[in-house]
Amino acid sequence: TAFGLGVSYDIRSLFLRDAGLDVASAALQSGEAGLVWREAQIAQQARVLFVKRLGDIETGKLLADYHAMLSRRYATAQSALARGDVTIETVSTALVALMDAEAKLRDHDRQAVQTRHDLNALLGLAPDVEPKLVGPIDKHELPIPSGSAGIVAQLRNRPDILAIKAGYESQEAKLREAVLAQFPNLTLNLRGARDTSDVGAVGFGIDIGLPLFDRNQGNIAIETATRARLRAEYQARLDQGAAEIARLIDERKVLAADLEKLHRRLPEVEALAQQARRAFERQ
Repeated sequence: TAFGLGVSYDIRSLFLRDAGLDVASAALQSGEAGLVWREAQIAQQARVLFVKRLGDIETGKLLADYHAMLSRRYATAQSALARGDVTIETVSTALVALMDAEAKLRDHDRQAVQTRHDLNALLGLAPDVEPKLVGPIDKHELPIPSGSAGIVAQLRNRPDILAIKAGYESQEAKLREAVLAQFPNLTLNLRGARDTSDVGAVGFGIDIGLPLFDRNQGNIAIETATRARLRAEYQARLDQGAAEIARLIDERKVLAADLEKLHRRLPEVEALAQQARRAFERQ
């Protein structure tokens, strides 16, 4: 009985191994950074809904008190109109103010319901559950970067930017792998055989594939274009994030100035409110 055995090994796989490991490592980093960014977004969304829900509760109390006051005012105006102490214009003005307060209260109730359902959905709670919100609103002041260079420097460490960067590095390794794959494939093999006359033979061989027409140019072109796209996406995300941060910094400055003005006027408003309350109670 004749037989033959052979063992071969692809030498090119040794040259492609490091590039393949770099592709897998960068892809893993990209996935982990994307997951961290998603977690950060969910946590921030929960904070925003927490603040909105607390604000809805406090605003609802103020609107309810305001509505009750206008209801008493309208009832007082109707009684005064019946006695002939005021004109119909006074009653009409009180009614218009009361209807406006009722509209604001209805709008607030709809918004509060939407906020509560959004918070329940984010936390995985049933729609009819009323979550008990515990703790004060976190007023931690984030450091404001100075200038465009400072904004970009901080933005480079944001998880979504790191995910795109890792994706670019993975694509860079893919391109290097495609470039290495254009060289001839070298295969070493060891062969043994025996024929029917019991004559055995052992030998080795080297197989070389000559890429005369292809040389993996198509895959190299695809990987090069993909790398260019990821590089443009990375830069676009940096530019977009920097512009957004700059806008938020400017808006924060405007809001801080408005808040300071309101705080300065608050004592005057409180004094006028007390005078109006005393005058209303004397009616």
